[in-house]
Amino acid sequence: LKNGADVNARGNFGKTALMYAVQFNLLDTAALLLERGADVNAKTTDTSDCWSGINISDRTALMYAAENADRTMVDLLLENGADAKAVDSRKYAADAYVDRNSKLSGDQDMDLYRRLRDAKGPQ
Repeated sequence: LKNGADVNARGNFGKTALMYAVQFNLLDTAALLLERGADVNAKTTDTSDCWSGINISDRTALMYAAENADRTMVDLLLENGADAKAVDSRKYAADAYVDRNSKLSGDQDMDLYRRLRDAKGPQ
């Protein structure tokens, strides 16, 4: 980034660096990318994603954070204008991705669902 790299460049599956940082729970990296102007609402392309094993396009960084059930990352993205109402190619918003994480208790599920459902759209 210091040498002029495009903060919104895309790699495999049309993912941005922010999407990868979120997917792998790299909070400091995600924060830096957002600080440098990463598009918090960028969407993946229509190719399958070997990491998640699903063939879904139009995924956002917030969907990856919800799938990981990382509340801190979800909060960071929402504070930076992530659109909780954006939908993927199957018409699922980020709150639907919480179900993909089997490590959550029922209370944790509901808390994250509420945060995402009550979130305002991009500012």
